[in-house]
Amino acid sequence: MGHDFFPPLVELRQYTLRPGRRDELIELFAREFSSAHEVAGASVLGYFRDLDDPDRFVWLRGFADDASRPDALGRFYGGDLWARSREAVNAMLVDSMTSCSYAPSARFPLPTARA
Repeated sequence: MGHDFFPPLVELRQYTLRPGRRDELIELFAREFSSAHEVAGASVLGYFRDLDDPDRFVWLRGFADDASRPDALGRFYGGDLWARSREAVNAMLVDSMTSCSYAPSARFPLPTARA
């Protein structure tokens, strides 16, 4: 999945973490999860710190279409990386929420980076 456009299906994922664990999860995302999602057929479009809540982590995951989502999730969550990481990641979480947004008839260009 390329990075020139937002994919038509985007998930907004929000996690409430145990106190002091957010940076640990962000490091894992940067080091391993972003590329593992790409290999599985999904894209990590971005991940963010909630500036008002030090125990909140928000990220966006995209899919080529509705039909590809279950396969990509199956490859990621059925893979070796998640098998090795799931207990540690789940121990960091207090709560999680996922929202999906569909735009099946359009692909939205990503904003250009500003210097």
